[in-house]
Amino acid sequence: MSPPPQKLGRKLSKAKYINILFLRATQAVVLASGFGKWLASLTSEVPKPLLPVGGRPILVRQIEWLRGFGIRDVVLAVGYLKHKIFEALGDGRKLGVRISTNSRYPDT
Repeated sequence: MSPPPQKLGRKLSKAKYINILFLRATQAVVLASGFGKWLASLTSEVPKPLLPVGGRPILVRQIEWLRGFGIRDVVLAVGYLKHKIFEALGDGRKLGVRISTNSRYPDT
């Protein structure tokens, strides 16, 4: 890690420097793929990220948590049943974020 930058002639502490780095992050990548073979009875029709925990999908909980830290752009690395994920979440507007995906893989 590079040394903390100078701010108006004052040296920033390492803690403040790290906080500044994190405060500027507005994007996150979420790995939301996989067959969930060990959950096969639950994931044949519903992708693993949309399984409910406490009445809400796991992925929704993750996105809300990220939004609480200032993340506004979420890239989902998706695969299995990705069309269902986007049917459920749309473009993310309802969650207060912008959701995009890796376009490398065809719909499954």
